[in-house]
Formats: sequence, C-alpha cells, structure tokens
Amino acid sequence: MVAYQGAAQLRQYGANIFVADLVGVSMLREFAPLITAIIIAGRSGSAYAAQIGTMAVTEEIDAMRTIGIDPL
Repeated sequence: MVAYQGAAQLRQYGANIFVADLVGVSMLREFAPLITAIIIAGRSGSAYAAQIGTMAVTEEIDAMRTIGIDPL
C-alpha cells in the first residue's frame, strides 16, 4: 500500500525512482519500535527466569513453602 500510494504521489513530480526509498524508510520506521519491544520483552522475561532459577538453587522457594507462603 505504501508503494502504491507513494508511486501515485511521486509520479506527479516525476520522482518515481524514489518509491523504493520511500518503502525502505517507512518499513524501517514501522519495524524499529516493534523489534525494540520484542527485545525488551525478551530481556525482561529472561531476567524473571534467571531470578526464579537463582531462588530455586538457593532453596528460597522451599523456604517459602516451609513458612506457609505460596511461591506462585
């Protein structure tokens, strides 16, 4: 859609050659925040997993069960 609409507008000024540049820049601007969000979500998820793993190794989860606290 970006290429189709951009080509129609750029044709009026004789700048059809810039359609590929328009699509490239617009896709970069759309995908950059999406990729950043995926990376941040992955980093946060792995931090939680590492914390839970550390608690399991140091037997903190077992201690919570012993004193009557549900670890979930």
